[in-house]
Amino acid sequence: MVKLIYMLFLLYYLPSGSILADGIIKEQTLPTSQGKTLFVKAFCGDVNVTTWNKDEANIKIYGNDNAKEYLNFDIEEKNGNIHVTVTNKDGVTSTSGVNLKIEASIPEKYNAEVSSAGGDLKLSSIKGNLELKTAGGNIILNEITGTSELKTAGGDIKVSSYSGVLKAKTAGGNIDFNGSDCSISAKTAGGNITVKYSGENKGIELSSTGGDIKLFVPENFSSNIILSTNGGDIKSEIDIKGKYNSSKSKINGTINNGGEEVSCKSNGGNITIEKLK
Repeated sequence: MVKLIYMLFLLYYLPSGSILADGIIKEQTLPTSQGKTLFVKAFCGDVNVTTWNKDEANIKIYGNDNAKEYLNFDIEEKNGNIHVTVTNKDGVTSTSGVNLKIEASIPEKYNAEVSSAGGDLKLSSIKGNLELKTAGGNIILNEITGTSELKTAGGDIKVSSYSGVLKAKTAGGNIDFNGSDCSISAKTAGGNITVKYSGENKGIELSSTGGDIKLFVPENFSSNIILSTNGGDIKSEIDIKGKYNSSKSKINGTINNGGEEVSCKSNGGNITIEKLK
């Protein structure tokens, strides 16, 4: 009787589709090799990509009954590249009640082009080039070396243990970055930006429309620097030699011996430069 009451409680209070664990809808292991590309295009759902020590790609698609009913799934290999496509069946325009997740295991030295109409994208331990887009979910990267372009229409972007070239843009979420020896361009239309950077300065461009910007760099970090805010405050723990306007809302100068440009611009938020500890 107690068990029945508990099950009725779950049925009433949990969201539709979350009561039973999603099962594997489709799984395939396909031959591939280092340097190839994973292409994922999904009508909805989260995407999780990790690496393994095999010249194969394993793709698992998880989902609930609604996912099986409303979506089409295709996994194939073309010239060593792996293509995963999730599309809506004829007449389906909404993902309401659909639970979907794509998991991929690929070689370490690999590229990825992943897009989802709204899910989260999470990739880790990859040495390659990434192009990631989601219509509203979060993007999370960990232990990535390469060139990456990240875009989300409203979610947060979190990047850790990164080196290479990074371009990140969100229409409203926060951006958090932790990495070294890379070129960074990070822009948000309303969120905050926090960057913890170590290693050689290869250029940093940070821009927020309304949010705060915090940049942590080593004490011996060298750069030419431009800081600008409309309405916020500018503070720096590291000495900046240069020109300040009368309101101290704009600084154009150098840190230590100068170097690649660092630009931080906010339309209303605060800008803080702190020593990386």
